[in-house]
Amino acid sequence: MEQNSHNFSEKAALEKLRRQQTQALVHRYYTYLKLEKSFSANTVEAYMRDLEKLLDFLQDKDLRPQDATPQDLEGFSACLY
Repeated sequence: MEQNSHNFSEKAALEKLRRQQTQALVHRYYTYLKLEKSFSANTVEAYMRDLEKLLDFLQDKDLRPQDATPQDLEGFSACLY
């Protein structure tokens, strides 16, 4: 029984770390769009909405963004229309 709770704790900690890493990447992308690309606020918001949709899609497939394949991205693109 203790082994199962230990595995659950490790899994929960790993998932939390993955969420934090993804949030950090999203923040870096937001900063890049806003500061380096000098996109308007509306454009940045649109990009961020699309990114959130992509992250939700990947999460539903139990994929981390860095593990997405071109086929995964094609599947996401097909869902948009």
